[in-house]
Amino acid sequence: MGKKTYFEFLEEEYQALSSELQTSLASANAEEQGSISNNSASVIERQLSRCKAVYHQLKAESRGDAEFKERVQLYKIQLEALQGHFEQLTS
Repeated sequence: MGKKTYFEFLEEEYQALSSELQTSLASANAEEQGSISNNSASVIERQLSRCKAVYHQLKAESRGDAEFKERVQLYKIQLEALQGHFEQLTS
């Protein structure tokens, strides 16, 4: 499997995971702020953790490729925003 193919596989995985995470955050957002259930919080934490793991794989795979590095930078921004949203819900 070539590097680009593996990178694209990771991208698809990241996009699917972040989409699930966004759905969970939107559902939790519908609950009263600051009082999301422990169950929702632990589900979101696990999803966030999986997103971070795939992000780090993407980052490692992007070494030496400017186009991939740009895309990884966008994922980093998105991941930080999702993390911030989660922290806002649990504060």
